[in-house]
Amino acid sequence: MSAFYDIWIGDKPPDYKRNPNEDWQSTSGNIWYSLPGNKEFITEVGNNEYQLILIGQLYEKVDTNELLNRCVNYIQQAGNNYTDPAGHYIIFISALATGDTYVFTNRMGSYHAYWSEDKAISTNYLGLAKAKKQKTLNWEGITGFMAMGYFPDDTTYLHGISIFEPASYYHFNSSHELIDKKRYWQWQYQPEEKP
Repeated sequence: MSAFYDIWIGDKPPDYKRNPNEDWQSTSGNIWYSLPGNKEFITEVGNNEYQLILIGQLYEKVDTNELLNRCVNYIQQAGNNYTDPAGHYIIFISALATGDTYVFTNRMGSYHAYWSEDKAISTNYLGLAKAKKQKTLNWEGITGFMAMGYFPDDTTYLHGISIFEPASYYHFNSSHELIDKKRYWQWQYQPEEKP
């Protein structure tokens, strides 16, 4: 669950509510928001084919239409370079004609969001867990968390719910099934040798 803003992308609205007096608000199609009363940290831009939703903050000046073009360029040809802006954010892109959803995480993966095999995407882990039909503990993920303080790879507490990894691009079809996952940036460590 994010600290301030939640998004839910799925065939039906979420059952889980953070506060009993707050409801999820439908924005368009299969997207719902749970907001703190303002949209200060949500950016939306679109064209005739795609809609971009950015949740979080950019730490550099980037025109939102330019950011949409960068994302669409990568979606249309994954071999193209994707230059991610600096910031604490996650980007959701909806293809208006097909209903496909694309997700871009920032380089550090600092804004957490999850996807479920039960065909939903959200920043709200508890909502996905509540909607999960078969709840089976993921002992590999739990053991990793207890040993290191974080979940290894894309694991979480439950099988079938995965966290979006840093510096990655995801493609989901209109039924919210994962089609493709790629890293758009690889960390490289090249220490200088002693003379």
